[in-house]
Amino acid sequence: MIQETVVDKAMNRLMAHFGSRLMLRPPATAAELGRLEAAFGPLPRDYGLLLMTSNGLRVQLAAPADEEHFFGVHEVLEACVQPQSPSVPEGFVRLRSNSDGSTDWLVLEEAEISGVVFRWTPGMHGEELLATSFGRYFDNWTRYLVATFDSAGVCVAEPRAAFDDVFCAKADPGIVTLRRSRPIQNSIAELELRAAGGEDFE
Repeated sequence: MIQETVVDKAMNRLMAHFGSRLMLRPPATAAELGRLEAAFGPLPRDYGLLLMTSNGLRVQLAAPADEEHFFGVHEVLEACVQPQSPSVPEGFVRLRSNSDGSTDWLVLEEAEISGVVFRWTPGMHGEELLATSFGRYFDNWTRYLVATFDSAGVCVAEPRAAFDDVFCAKADPGIVTLRRSRPIQNSIAELELRAAGGEDFE
């Protein structure tokens, strides 16, 4: 029996709820995935599965400012060649941007925390650990969208709940334990140093 993956379940959740408001791109090709792995190294299984299902996606919500967009390979690699100050640490894969200017990043460089998802704005304080793995992050993101917007893309409650570390920790309790780990604390300290210095640190 073929078991449905976390990514499959999350994608089916979006399709069942939003229908034609969910715009999926064609799957990433082997060449595109190869370029991504050449830049960042091996990809977590769930992230690779998502890209092989849809190379980026968009949820068209009722208010244009609410539109949700998940980056594909081209957008991820495009960010690598754009100069940023302070620079983004190696191995930080851009997943999606938020209306407040922050970005959600998949960390692939450091072995001890590879696979976790951070929210961080380069040059700013206020980092958040959002997920212990990409699969949990994507699952939580789809649950948030379905709970927050109806099938017509209209927000169902005001004030709107935030998609943040508090929301994510309800279904990913490992976040709380991971926050106390030395590798995570070291990574956050480095991001804080970048924000305080306003320059690149190698």
